[in-house]
This record gives sequence, structure tokens and C-alpha cells, in this order.
Amino acid sequence: MAKKKARPDAVVCYWEWNPSGSNVRPWKLAESFAMDEDGHPLSPATGDDEREPWVAWLCRKSHDGYEDPDDFDWEHIPGRAATIWTFGDGVRLLGFNPPENADWLSVFFIDKISETPGWPGIIEGGYAMRDGTVEAAKRIIFPRGKP
Repeated sequence: MAKKKARPDAVVCYWEWNPSGSNVRPWKLAESFAMDEDGHPLSPATGDDEREPWVAWLCRKSHDGYEDPDDFDWEHIPGRAATIWTFGDGVRLLGFNPPENADWLSVFFIDKISETPGWPGIIEGGYAMRDGTVEAAKRIIFPRGKP
């Protein structure tokens, strides 16, 4: 018997700051992929070996200051964001790294942006990111020519 293909339950989008883009679309869609109900990517994706693959898009492992190669810290990569679309919640912001570090902003403030329902109005080009995530979900979940 053939293995049943997993049904996409969510679509994750990776965004990269594109300062040469327009003011309306300063974020460029770098990658999008479907995930199953258990949170596993259904196709190859950046960070697909991680439990939360978007962490590998937003951060890199830094081994600075550690002797053991298995020890590391996550270092944020500036100008990256990740969004997710699900059937139940629509579009949410998974993570956001501003293009430039503002020392006066607390890291907790950046984390709170992801939890804020109105995040598209807080981030420059946030509505375009939200709408781009919906379009990516439509393309992946309802591919043209397939029911």
C-alpha cells in the first residue's frame, strides 16, 4: 500500500530585509514551505533538522567562548523574519530580527512584537509580509490545477 502524503497544516515563510526594495515591500520572501500537524517540514527547508526550523533562519549557532564544539549560543541574524499561516490562526509572526540593532530596545520588546496581534502595523512593510504569507499559503495548499 502506498504511503499517504501528509496534509499541509501550516505554511512557514522566511523573510529577508531588502533595503533596495520599495517602501511598501522592504521585505523579500526568501523561502516558504509547508509543515505537517506535528511541525515537520513537508519539503526540504532551511533548518528542517530543528524542532522549530525557523530558528535556524533567524539565528546562527555561535561557538565563541566555548571549548566544547557541542556548546553554543544562538546569535540573531539582523534583517530576518519568519511568519506562519495556519488554518486556525491565519498569519502570525514567528520571529523578527530588525535590520539594525537598536541598543535602546530590549530583546524582550522584539519578542513582544511576535506576540502582538497588530504586528503588521508595527513593522515597516509588515502588511506586505502578512499578505505575502497568505499568498504563499494559497500557492502551497491549493496548487493551481489541483483540487
